[in-house]
Amino acid sequence: ARLERCAVFEETQVAPGEALTEVLAWGPHRVPAPLAGR
Repeated sequence: ARLERCAVFEETQVAPGEALTEVLAWGPHRVPAPLAGR
């Protein structure tokens, strides 16, 4: 998996081929979390 500017909570499964950018990963959920402008 490729994680970039992400928050991954406990007990979260991320697939090996998954690429997450500016995302909150919580269990099966993926919540967009744009960090631009901070």
